[in-house]
Amino acid sequence: TLLMAGRARGNVGAYGQDGAKVTWREPSPFGLLSRDELETGVPLADPLKSPPLPVYVLHGGDHFTVAWVPLPAKERFEARVRALFASARGGGSGGDANSAAAEAVEAATAELQAAPPPPGTQGAVDLALWNGLPPARGLRWLRLRGVGDGVAPAAPAPPSLTPSHWRLSVGEVESVVQAAKEDKASLPAAWREHRYELSLVTKAVAEEDVASAPRPPDAPPPTLLPQGPPPAAGEA
Repeated sequence: TLLMAGRARGNVGAYGQDGAKVTWREPSPFGLLSRDELETGVPLADPLKSPPLPVYVLHGGDHFTVAWVPLPAKERFEARVRALFASARGGGSGGDANSAAAEAVEAATAELQAAPPPPGTQGAVDLALWNGLPPARGLRWLRLRGVGDGVAPAAPAPPSLTPSHWRLSVGEVESVVQAAKEDKASLPAAWREHRYELSLVTKAVAEEDVASAPRPPDAPPPTLLPQGPPPAAGEA
């Protein structure tokens, strides 16, 4: 939030601690989409999901990337030519303006040929995705299907929070730690086929979760996984 709005704030959700809806007092030109919304059931603040510009910081839990809806192809190409031209002239490269303009057009054309946008598909939204961390570091295209208008405002959050997180139960999945290394090596793109190391809620963790409300009888029960007998004394 310090980068987005100029002030560090811990709460990016649509509600305060009392469950009442709050607003972002500092406007941000771009937005935020977070996996926490799915995991906690708390919507993000409305201005973050419907920013003035279609640019979003993507929060995956422990990693951040950036995605945006690019300009139409013609406008995007012209903007890139202008940027390259300004960079060349501002860098004091010398030469006349016509030569610099021709070089900018040539460089922008080469970039477009090296990374062309995907062909358009009806009912899909294409975004540019920047991932800054290796080994997947680079600029990619991301296609979302069945999402409607990619720049239309998102539906606002309800006026008050409806709880969807209930007191933890022993054996409930607390978090996904990591995929098995051998599965990632043999099936690098088939993440649905990987085996995963999970962190399960223990008796001690469940007893510490006193702030959460008990799960009501009509709420669907969580998936519980057996943990087996506790280790013997002295075992790791």
